[in-house]
Amino acid sequence: MSLKKQYDDYSLFSDLKPGADYRAFALADELGREPVYGAVYISLGDLAEFLPF
Repeated sequence: MSLKKQYDDYSLFSDLKPGADYRAFALADELGREPVYGAVYISLGDLAEFLPF
């Protein structure tokens, strides 16, 4: 039993037109906005001070 597709090129909200149906806006660049996250390494001895057991 196979199901026949009813729509080939449909995607969610593909029938909406920018400017007519919604206000289009440019997105900010995702890369380079914030400094790269630096991991903080902690020793097991320091970690033991904060653990409740």
